Amino acid sequence: MADRTKSHSSYHYSAEELKALEECSIESFFQRSLPLATILAVGAHIAVKQGYLKPNTKFGSAPKVVFGLILGYLIGQISYQNKCAQKFMEIPDSEIGELLRRTRKR
Repeated sequence: MADRTKSHSSYHYSAEELKALEECSIESFFQRSLPLATILAVGAHIAVKQGYLKPNTKFGSAPKVVFGLILGYLIGQISYQNKCAQKFMEIPDSEIGELLRRTRKR
């Protein structure tokens, strides 16, 4: 029960955890978020230009393009969570990895 009362702000990441966190950040962006955001943004722009979506009277296709970028980024980040969790679970003696392993067993 003492583990649950421990403040998250006082947690000190190990070098391996910091490396995994950095890898997760870079890989999720370049492998998932950037491609998906690009596809959705370009798709929205093309859909507006071809008349499938109505353009904004003042900003044209920009609001729909920005929405596609944001949506693609978020979906990309969320879709990478399991792979990132797996990286942490593979780190020996990682408190985060142990916590993830315990929650996955439930």
